[in-house]
Amino acid sequence: MTWSRGQLLLGLGVVLAVAAVIAGMMVAGTPAEGRARRLDEVRAGDLRKIMTAVDDFLKRQEHLPGSLNELAADPHTDVSLLDPDTKVEYEYRVLDEDSYELCAVFELASLPDTRTPGAFWLHDAGRNCFSLDATTKLDARIPGR
Repeated sequence: MTWSRGQLLLGLGVVLAVAAVIAGMMVAGTPAEGRARRLDEVRAGDLRKIMTAVDDFLKRQEHLPGSLNELAADPHTDVSLLDPDTKVEYEYRVLDEDSYELCAVFELASLPDTRTPGAFWLHDAGRNCFSLDATTKLDARIPGR
């Protein structure tokens, strides 16, 4: 069987298209990894907003909120308390009068090169907890600042 010039060009085009898709997935990851990364970014953003809200609550009320529900009940607070995928509430625990712990379950480990100003702490895949001191200046708690 002999191949015509058009068939050869079509075959070459298909091979190049498949190679481009594979190369793109190697660089950008699979769609599932992209979805997981976006959900983890939302989780980190939610924790950052909770951290800021806890700081503000402490300044106004002169004590840490006893729970995330107490924080959310504050009319000055607008935070998401639920994981964007599982709808399970983030974990919050008061450690002492000025410090507390925030926990979330991340799907993927954070990438070292995503440590941009304002980013939440680097984390592994799975459950991660961050101990925070509400009296420490906010910028001092953000890596890279």
